[in-house]
Amino acid sequence: MIFKMLIVDDEPIICRGLRDTIPWEKYNIEVVDIAHDGQDAILKVQNHGNVDLVITDVRMPNMDGLQLAAFIHQHYPTIRMIMVSGYDEFSYAQKAIQLGVKDYLLKPVNIEELVSRVVKLTQEIGNEQKLTDMISHLDLKENVIIVHSSTSIGQLNLKNNDKTDWLIGKAEEYIKEYYKSNIRAHEVADIINISPNYFSSLFNQQTGKSFNEYINDLRIEEAKKLLSETPFKVHEIAELVGFKEYKYFVKVFKEFTNLTPMTYRKLMMTK
Repeated sequence: MIFKMLIVDDEPIICRGLRDTIPWEKYNIEVVDIAHDGQDAILKVQNHGNVDLVITDVRMPNMDGLQLAAFIHQHYPTIRMIMVSGYDEFSYAQKAIQLGVKDYLLKPVNIEELVSRVVKLTQEIGNEQKLTDMISHLDLKENVIIVHSSTSIGQLNLKNNDKTDWLIGKAEEYIKEYYKSNIRAHEVADIINISPNYFSSLFNQQTGKSFNEYINDLRIEEAKKLLSETPFKVHEIAELVGFKEYKYFVKVFKEFTNLTPMTYRKLMMTK
């Protein structure tokens, strides 16, 4: 599978450098074009129609990287974005994450780190495509999965437990990818092609947790990591991990750890 990538920066030398000095073909990536501002990037995305990845600067004339991210988030939600900025300000990173940007790197960019991030995103895209292909070729019935292919139609008898494990496994993959966003149970149910009520019941049975408990568990674990390893303020961390209300974040954090976020941070600093 070849992944299509667009590079966006108002400095042509940077665009050419990122395009020509990195052996992207080694990672099954094709740089389909370069653009020099957000408006130019939108035209290039529309012209090519099948862009998978966008690497963009933040500060650009006419339309900046955040405005570009907002457009792509609304109109091309499957495109993965990496944002590069020379401005070490949380507000940019915070806004970028809210707009669906997957990674936020500071200039000067470490090329090895950039390549690592890009490759990770291509793996995510590949996994999602496999999931989509599997779902589109599977008709789930009570005890039988009928597999359709272009050359033959076969039947694979599966026990209910096997089928359930497969469904919940795919749901967990999706949740772990998107738990920092405003994810909902019905959205995940749609992904694995079952009804929301059935999904909620099945998920609880398989994981021992409700959907919200599972999401909050992931968010609190990430919050603990950020409290220990970053200087971000507590309310900033709350937003980064997916909580829209600070008070609710503190409440959930205490339920999971018996500590307030600030107490937890102070405790970690003494270790």
